[in-house]
Amino acid sequence: MSIMERQKSLERAALYDININDIEGNPTKTKLQEFIKKINDKEKQKVLKLSGDKHTLQKSLCDFFGIKPPKIEYLEVDPRQIFYSQCCIKPHFTSRKNGENAKLVEETIEELVSGEVSPENIKRIRVVTRNEKMHSLDNRRLYSFKKAIERGASFSTITVEKSPNVRELRWKMNHYRSNDWSVVTVKDDCKEV
Repeated sequence: MSIMERQKSLERAALYDININDIEGNPTKTKLQEFIKKINDKEKQKVLKLSGDKHTLQKSLCDFFGIKPPKIEYLEVDPRQIFYSQCCIKPHFTSRKNGENAKLVEETIEELVSGEVSPENIKRIRVVTRNEKMHSLDNRRLYSFKKAIERGASFSTITVEKSPNVRELRWKMNHYRSNDWSVVTVKDDCKEV
């Protein structure tokens, strides 16, 4: 992308009160949806879809502003080699819909062990490398994979997404402190320290 093309993209984004760097970095899905809502509201029509995973939303915004989406790096790793970023996890995943019971982590483990679900059917975990150690930003999923392998699941590796989000890792590690990042405790009252 030339300097002039970049400048045009920056100016176009500014019309929507959006900073291109916020799209190119490592924004949350919620933040990307906010940007799309700004565009749709300003245009008074549905220019971009609000649904989809984080990478789909990010690509759609990049295409809209004529910028290249960030390169996503995937790695095939043994989950037992990945460290946690929290001392504890809750025994259930967050509920997605009002009134819907949240799925138990234990159910996911059982489905992985039985082969009813494969690692490819579960959202990839994001990992950050710090001090030459790989830490997960998605601890319940990591725990599910580790326990499933321990209980005899037919897989031994998973595909993970390498994340540059050191800030999120640092926040988790500072708020859910541990003396041993290789273990995690499952408990209902998992709270910040």
